[in-house]
Amino acid sequence: MYRRINEITALEGSDTAAYLTFEPLKRFDWIVHGFSTKLGGCGEGMEGLNLGFGRGDSDDIVFKNWALLGSAAGFDPAKISFPNQLHTTCLRVAGKDTESHGRTPDTSAPVDGQVTDTPGTVLISYGADCAPIFLIDEEHHAIGLCHSGWKGTLNSIAKCTIELMSRTYGTDPKALKALIGPSISKENYEVGEDVAGPFIEKYKIDVAPDSDIVSAGKREGKYQLDLWAANRAVLLDAGLLPGNVYVSGFCTFKHEDITWSHRRTGMARGAMAGFLAIRE
Repeated sequence: MYRRINEITALEGSDTAAYLTFEPLKRFDWIVHGFSTKLGGCGEGMEGLNLGFGRGDSDDIVFKNWALLGSAAGFDPAKISFPNQLHTTCLRVAGKDTESHGRTPDTSAPVDGQVTDTPGTVLISYGADCAPIFLIDEEHHAIGLCHSGWKGTLNSIAKCTIELMSRTYGTDPKALKALIGPSISKENYEVGEDVAGPFIEKYKIDVAPDSDIVSAGKREGKYQLDLWAANRAVLLDAGLLPGNVYVSGFCTFKHEDITWSHRRTGMARGAMAGFLAIRE
């Protein structure tokens, strides 16, 4: 299976597990990367490639779906390091001791971002409108992946993750490559004053129909929030070079034939995930 979505993103995989890949990351032949879709799977309670626990499928079915995706993409599902995403900036260094080995995820502590230099360990970031941020340090063969919804974006979780990589591996932000993965686009992300206000204040935005990050909404009293532009600003503030920041350009809300969207259906959906691992 192969279908070009745009100049950055393509649909690949198999009939039982289709996933998105990103052209700028393909040149790193030492990593496995992608973002799952709803296409394929063996779900019973939730039709499609549901990768989330507690969403209508048994844990056994969810693990089978992960096995299908791992087989299609080339990673070991037993080595997934599951996060407990709660829209925080809590991070951890992942490795052999955080791999699941077929156990259901530990939800004792929040984890919204992970880094590793351990070959085989699979970092994942669940999302169905929130942005997964992929980070590649070629010099030190280290990687990072974090979950950046509006709260994580406002609190600069991508920058926090880069700082952890710098402390742990010696990562130089100027040499780092980043990709902002599939998530809801500005066109489809309408928010109220409670969400828009903190971004307007943080970035000193003079709101207009074409203003960056936050613009005037399509309805009175509403705004359009651009997670892609906001996360790009966070990455540049962290020290990345503009030419090293990529955007998938894939809107999870728009492509309802390929992906679930929380904005579209709420919790009546399966779970998708970005994944990133160093090849063994």
